[in-house]
Amino acid sequence: KYLSALIESLTEEEIQEAVKTAEEWNSQGVPPEVQIDIAKKKSEGMVHHFASEMYKRAGMRVFVLAARKTEEGKLLVTGHDYNDEFGGGAE
Repeated sequence: KYLSALIESLTEEEIQEAVKTAEEWNSQGVPPEVQIDIAKKKSEGMVHHFASEMYKRAGMRVFVLAARKTEEGKLLVTGHDYNDEFGGGAE
């Protein structure tokens, strides 16, 4: 509902710009500065969802070692272990 209202509020020029951006990102990939922002804001939730689904659907326990660039261009390495959360981690 909200998305439909948002799209309907766009001008033809804004729609064309969005289409152009989508085509560029689909062919060339998401720009590095956007990747950094997505990783910073969404990676924790995405990894948690992946680990949860792997446990629920396949009975698999996973540990994810992730690396990403920070806004300063430094490498940030993190570990994600949710096994205690899923079934107590002792199965």
